[in-house]
Amino acid sequence: MKYFETLYESRRKFIIVLALWMIYFLDSGIAKAYYGVILQDLIEQFEADTGTMGAILSLTQFFGFILGFVCVGDTIAMGLISSYFIEYHAATSVITTGLPLAIMSFAPMTQIFIDTYGWRGAMLLLGGLNIHFVAAAALLKPTEHIQTYSNDATYESLEKSNKAGEDNTNRFTACFKDIINISLLKNSSFIIVLFVAGIASYSFNGWVVYLISFARSKGLSPADAAIVATTSGVGSFVIRPLMALLQGQISPRQLLYVGSALVALSYAGFYFATTFLTVCSVSFVLGAGLSIVGTEVYVAAYDIIREDDAVSAVAWIHLFFGIGYIISGYVTGWLYDQSKNFDLSWIELSAVSSLPIVALGAEDLWNLSRR
Repeated sequence: MKYFETLYESRRKFIIVLALWMIYFLDSGIAKAYYGVILQDLIEQFEADTGTMGAILSLTQFFGFILGFVCVGDTIAMGLISSYFIEYHAATSVITTGLPLAIMSFAPMTQIFIDTYGWRGAMLLLGGLNIHFVAAAALLKPTEHIQTYSNDATYESLEKSNKAGEDNTNRFTACFKDIINISLLKNSSFIIVLFVAGIASYSFNGWVVYLISFARSKGLSPADAAIVATTSGVGSFVIRPLMALLQGQISPRQLLYVGSALVALSYAGFYFATTFLTVCSVSFVLGAGLSIVGTEVYVAAYDIIREDDAVSAVAWIHLFFGIGYIISGYVTGWLYDQSKNFDLSWIELSAVSSLPIVALGAEDLWNLSRR
């Protein structure tokens, strides 16, 4: 009997990883397709400023993260990781490989859609791919082993809660109150992680929205510009095995230092990149750095909070993701509109991307001074 229970748990964990990977894959790929590949066509179609269009597209991402903050979407999904897995470092690394694989496939695929059907037809096809989110979500139905925190400080299984027939409004209100969990903000280390998350999304959005437009501004064809985006995905994917090898030897916090440095240096490198090869090379390093920061910000949060607060922690992280997205979408595009090239935008993104190093370093120095 115990054998079958163990087998069931193993299969259930595999299904959770598969579902979360699918969510990450579709979310990242479609974001790159909408905000990166199609952006230039939208600017030309509506004769809009780059900053305005970038802000509008980033606003959609912001609303997505706000929904996540109120107990919807991949906030719940990512919060399941620490509940299902003791080795959540490895599980998070596997799940987030969906991002680089999505970038490698969606960028060239979307360009083919545009060349064949136009940007409107491409958006219809991408909308059809969005439907697969429903299948992924259906796989995430929790079992009796996943516990949730209730307002009366007792723990009930979600299945028992459903059987009890609680009112949907009351359950949502309870979920909202629990997921906010303001007490997490009393932890200064968690505040630093949230700051790093906000900067990470700021840097990530600048890459997602404007990298292909930057490549095309260098005189590259739309197909070559899509290849530039693909090299970022390759860099993001290649760094994963190295991160797995370093697990246990280097802390998530140290990896945040490394990832932030790579991102800052890469954006600075774009200032000097003028050829297809140099742009691809810098894009490769940028993808690696963004992959490190995007993965380790979750792991760093899991390391400093209780397991019961995992969903709340992810909700706060996603809120700061959304804030970083909407600011980056406008500021980076506005700087381009003012200077008519991306040089100033890359300098700004390089400076902002280095801020996590300053914040993490300041906290480390503070902790050393108190010893």
